[in-house]
Amino acid sequence: MGTNIATAATSPALIPAAVQAAGGKEYTEEEVRQLVAALEEPFDPQEIKWRVTNTTKDRARGQVIAYADPRAYMDRLNAVFTVRGWTRKYAVEMINNVERKTSQGSESQMVGKVVVTSEVSIYGLGTHSGIGEEWADNENAGTACGRLARVFQ
Repeated sequence: MGTNIATAATSPALIPAAVQAAGGKEYTEEEVRQLVAALEEPFDPQEIKWRVTNTTKDRARGQVIAYADPRAYMDRLNAVFTVRGWTRKYAVEMINNVERKTSQGSESQMVGKVVVTSEVSIYGLGTHSGIGEEWADNENAGTACGRLARVFQ
């Protein structure tokens, strides 16, 4: 399997190109604090959605997570850095022939996994990446990209 691995920070060799792409912008420590504060502003409660992630076997109890639509994150980045001030890229890999126990636990089956790496770069500031995975036979495997929308959190 050829896996694409995104780095957690921009390579020093790429920083001058990133700064140049941002019009030569180099942020001061105070500007960085202000930008981070703008990114950390809570979303409007109407933007927040809830999803059940784990449940007990009888499905009587579970855990929920809060999330916002990926467009809300893109809108925030556009508002803070403009559409020209940041980029994102996804790399999707498929891992085949992974053995997994069935829900009964006594048998196993061969399945695949979908692995998605997301990288968000803000020119003149840096790059952050995240990774998500899901079993390929899961009907929600396609949402792995959506779950990675928050890689700059």
